[in-house]
Amino acid sequence: MQHLWTCLVLIAAAINLAPALGAVAPARMSALYGLDLKDPNLQILMRHRAVLFGLVGGYSAEIRRVILVDVVGIAALAGAGFVHAFWLRTAAS
Repeated sequence: MQHLWTCLVLIAAAINLAPALGAVAPARMSALYGLDLKDPNLQILMRHRAVLFGLVGGYSAEIRRVILVDVVGIAALAGAGFVHAFWLRTAAS
């Protein structure tokens, strides 16, 4: 179970690391979201994608892809929490 927990946490970490790379590589963010990011103000907004989702109001294939990846990350963290709460804690007791 320890290996399963580690795997799930690593999946969630990788998913959360991908947008962080956009902070140093705006071209990567541009490709991910399908937007032209030449405006520095827009680049700042993209670094805070939760704010962006509220500002854009539109729903595109690119935004849908980001949402689906977030769902996978949430599921991985929920699974890791479940494994920790029900198997790893009882095994340590």
